[in-house]
Amino acid sequence: MKFILIATICILSACTSEKPEWQNYNDTDIAKLTEQGKTVLVQYTADWCATCQRQEENIFQSEKITKLFKEKNVVWIKADWTNYSSSIKKKIDLHGQSGVPMYVVHSASSKKNGKLLPKHITEKDIIDNI
Repeated sequence: MKFILIATICILSACTSEKPEWQNYNDTDIAKLTEQGKTVLVQYTADWCATCQRQEENIFQSEKITKLFKEKNVVWIKADWTNYSSSIKKKIDLHGQSGVPMYVVHSASSKKNGKLLPKHITEKDIIDNI
């Protein structure tokens, strides 16, 4: 009986803490997604960036943001700069930034290059811009 209760709790907790699935930056056509009416959040990040890792864990994997992404059908794209990428560097430069983290929201109503969000992002920043 005790085993069944523990198994049920584990199953239920896994269902409620479902993490958003991200897509790879190099394999995703952002313009096509926004033309289809989707909202896209691009997270420019790197494994060596402690701020990036902390914000991903505390913000992007929070229950509130996970639920928002699912409800609003947000496409989450990770632009991983762990190993240098000239295409990611061009986007960072385009937004007047010097490195990661960088967060950009693209939608049908946003400018061509999307809307730059704060480097030290909060749940409120995401909620207000999705």
